Amino acid sequence: MKETLNKQYPPVQIPGTEVRPLTSKAVEGMEYQIYIALPEDYDSSSETYPVLYFLDAWAQFGILKQAYWLLSFFDEVPPLLLVGIAFEGDAQDFICYRARDYTPTKVPPEKLSPEMARFTPVSGGAPNFLRFLEEELFPMIETEYRADKSDRAIFGVSYGGLFATYALFNRPELFQRYLLGSPSLWWDEEVMFRQEEDYAKEHKSLPAKVLLTVGSEEDKVMTSTWEKLRDRMNSRDYNGLELASKIFEGETHMAVVPATHSRALRVLYSD
Repeated sequence: MKETLNKQYPPVQIPGTEVRPLTSKAVEGMEYQIYIALPEDYDSSSETYPVLYFLDAWAQFGILKQAYWLLSFFDEVPPLLLVGIAFEGDAQDFICYRARDYTPTKVPPEKLSPEMARFTPVSGGAPNFLRFLEEELFPMIETEYRADKSDRAIFGVSYGGLFATYALFNRPELFQRYLLGSPSLWWDEEVMFRQEEDYAKEHKSLPAKVLLTVGSEEDKVMTSTWEKLRDRMNSRDYNGLELASKIFEGETHMAVVPATHSRALRVLYSD
């Protein structure tokens, strides 16, 4: 038998990608790892590209990058610049950072269920994280890469979907395309519905292309609040809003992620 146990092999790498650190002033000196995937023709062209910003890149970069590559192989999506925001650390660090950055309001852990308290030791940092995107990450990407400032997307799932919803109703002009994947709309006694209500009182238009997704096998609170947001947004008849929705039959909260990214790429970049 050929001996392989002690042999060192090179790691698998994803071509056309790079990782850059970016330290934030808006978020307590936090050093983010920015995962970047360039379009295949980037070095041979002078074009500018739409930018897809996505959350939880530490867990989802490979999924989204390879889904994009497969779809672009047959021209089902246009060339895109993918920019993922990631963290460094262990599992507990990831839990802490994403809970802090993606939740729009502060809720003490003792006011959450025991299960959710484990995943949310800190909260309420979404305003600072949005400032990080606008004031620190966008300028870096749009200065150092051929990025189209007029065509940004944000993809978020779970707490990330909650953050994308927060951005939609508080600073909708920052992005033109939104994936609200399995958004945690139950957060803080459904605070996002109150923020949507406030937005609707002042605005008749919402110029954005939005995809709402959820798995049919997710917890009832996830599916019921998802339906509530879908119906609420449809009833508003916002000018300029292109809203699509998809329930993935048989998929759970985690299993739905790959299907969500594939569908979002095709739906949100169908124009």
